[in-house]
Amino acid sequence: MDKLFWGKVFLFLHVMGAIAALGPTLTYRIWISVAEKADAGIRAFVLRSISALDARLPTPAFIAQAATGVFLIWLRGWSFFSTGWLVIGVALYIAMVVTAIAAYAPAFQRQQALAEAVAADPSNGEAVGAYAVAARTSTMYGIVVTALTVVIVFLMVWKPNLW
Repeated sequence: MDKLFWGKVFLFLHVMGAIAALGPTLTYRIWISVAEKADAGIRAFVLRSISALDARLPTPAFIAQAATGVFLIWLRGWSFFSTGWLVIGVALYIAMVVTAIAAYAPAFQRQQALAEAVAADPSNGEAVGAYAVAARTSTMYGIVVTALTVVIVFLMVWKPNLW
């Protein structure tokens, strides 16, 4: 088995990882929108479910993307710093990971905790108000992480000649 064979294997794994990472995350906003129209208990359940799904599929897939990407660079023989789309894609990946870990995850955890508090006591006006703020913050960071991911996918597929 030569580099060409392994290049195809790792390209397949890389594409599957992109699907597993981005696919479910594109549905989160839909699920949350539906849950916002339901009662507080359903909203808390949906947020717990998203968290459980994210821990088991998209997050590990995003991690696997780094490993399969490194192998692809090596197997394809790309000169990293001479390949503009690759340099920008990796820089955006790092920005996306930092944003996801430092901002989105804590914001979503706060939103989830406040959803649980509101579900436990729907008359708690303070928790209801704090939930609304947390939901907006989480949504904003979620959009940033998703947009960065979509740009990365574009760069990896299109491979524009940037320099």
